Amino acid sequence: MYACVLCLGVVGNKGGVAVGFEVAHTRVCVIGAHLAAHLERVLIRNENYYDIVRGLKVAPNGLDPTSYYEHVFWCGDLNYRIDLPRQKAIDKVNEGDLNFLWEHDQLRTEKAAGRCFYGYREGHITFRPTYRYERGSRVYTPEKMRTPSWCDRVLWKSIRRECQQLAYGCNDDIMTSDHSPVHAAFKIKTSRRPHLQDLRDRDAGHYCNYYTHTCSHNYAHTCPHNYAHYYTTVHNTKHTGFILYILLRT
Repeated sequence: MYACVLCLGVVGNKGGVAVGFEVAHTRVCVIGAHLAAHLERVLIRNENYYDIVRGLKVAPNGLDPTSYYEHVFWCGDLNYRIDLPRQKAIDKVNEGDLNFLWEHDQLRTEKAAGRCFYGYREGHITFRPTYRYERGSRVYTPEKMRTPSWCDRVLWKSIRRECQQLAYGCNDDIMTSDHSPVHAAFKIKTSRRPHLQDLRDRDAGHYCNYYTHTCSHNYAHTCPHNYAHYYTTVHNTKHTGFILYILLRT
């Protein structure tokens, strides 16, 4: 297993953290990131992305982690905004017109132009913009007059197309932050069936769990930093091989 933390010279809480691991000859990397804030800093966010890719050392011999691993997941407060006047965005949220908001999403625009996250995929967004709320409620706060935006995202890239997204949503019932946390779940078919001894499964021989975490700004009462956390479960189906399940939360 490889792990690395990278702090960027933006402000104190911007940067990325990554962990890479292998299960059944299948290499997986999870990257949590907190990119530059504010509507107009979209190009700096793109630069943050490339700085993190270059700076994270989670692959052997200095290889690019986004090409070494078969499955790479990015999650966290990526801070891309909806490029609309605040009231216009709120009106569209109230109308339920998420497609209109999506057309003005900076991350969608930058990805389509090939300026960041090239080759990464994202599930269909069916939830309201996750930022910026009043703490203790899910009312968009007038403080600082921020345009509601999907700042919190989960993206993935797979060399092999054996990765299926099972869920993509947000948790508006968690109100301790001015963001609503986003979650995503994935199912990956591994390259081969690992030996149970390799998985260190001492129980019934059906499950093996690898737990690790970095910190999330949405759970600041337990985690002091601004990244994401995850857990993975490997399920032995006995007949069809092993399936790796990954749950990510921003």
